[in-house]
Amino acid sequence: MHKIKKKKLFRLIYITATIIIIVLIGLFDNNIGNVFMEMEKVNSFWLSMGFVCLFFYWITDSFLLRHVISYTHKNITFLKSLKISMIGFYYGALTPFATGGQPMQIFYMKKDDISYGISTCVVTVKFIIYEVSLCLFYLVAMLFRGGYFYSNYNQVFWITTLGLLVNLSAVILVIFIMINENITYKIGLGLINFLHKIKIIKKHDKVLKSMTKNIEDFKKSTGYIIKYKGKVVISIFISMINLTFLFAISYFIY
Repeated sequence: MHKIKKKKLFRLIYITATIIIIVLIGLFDNNIGNVFMEMEKVNSFWLSMGFVCLFFYWITDSFLLRHVISYTHKNITFLKSLKISMIGFYYGALTPFATGGQPMQIFYMKKDDISYGISTCVVTVKFIIYEVSLCLFYLVAMLFRGGYFYSNYNQVFWITTLGLLVNLSAVILVIFIMINENITYKIGLGLINFLHKIKIIKKHDKVLKSMTKNIEDFKKSTGYIIKYKGKVVISIFISMINLTFLFAISYFIY
């Protein structure tokens, strides 16, 4: 009981300190006045629409997470899935390249009696669905407006195409693992050995161990995708709606 009180006190101190630091930065920043001046020019309707899209982005992400957990583990309440989603957003915002979101989600899912093995599969399946959805989003967008962007914003066209290739590589990796785990391992091993040889990778054994674990996690996750194809299609549909709300935020702000 004493430990619980200490944890609560620590959280309260942490939150209070964070708020104080943010307020102090605002007060001593010479540009803060300019921010308020610019805010007066903002159209409140479009800004509100941006907030509405942000809200539904959170809600649809929670629905997606709940749906993935339902066929990889068991049904959980929407409030629990909302809590796990918000934890992911929070720690993703705090860490470089949003790397802290998924590990913290795995940690908190353990508190809801979801084992580390299952929770790792959950976030991996959700990641795969996200990558597939991004690629589909790009293809649909380029089908309708690709010619326009190629003609008028050539650099944007090629940058977004590069983004597609990066995301597509993750999908191809999953397909490779589905087809043959050994081929994926051999390709990964060859790449690690090459990078170790040219001194880019220093801790060879550690990286190799990490790669092996990631392949095993992906293999388990792809098993769920193969077994529950219909539910995965529904997950991709939810993910597409989720991404629509995310991209709409920028549209309404601009």
